[in-house]
Amino acid sequence: MKSLGLGSPLLAGYTFTVQYRFKPTGSTKWTNWTTWQKAATSTSAPFVPSHGAGTYAFHASAGRHLGCPARRRGAGRLRGCLRAT
Repeated sequence: MKSLGLGSPLLAGYTFTVQYRFKPTGSTKWTNWTTWQKAATSTSAPFVPSHGAGTYAFHASAGRHLGCPARRRGAGRLRGCLRAT
């Protein structure tokens, strides 16, 4: 298990939708983006690399929380990578 943190503080009234994709060791192809967390209210969470060894790339979108899941509007995406061994 790895700890994943976003490089931006959470603003009041906003949530994050976090997605990841995976590239196996020795491959040049990435999987499609998969939603990992919707309407997240924390800027960090434990992540268990479920696809094995390789590189995991993440991005997050911030959206206004109005009693529904976060949507992609307003703030730009935050990006990061986690390498699993």
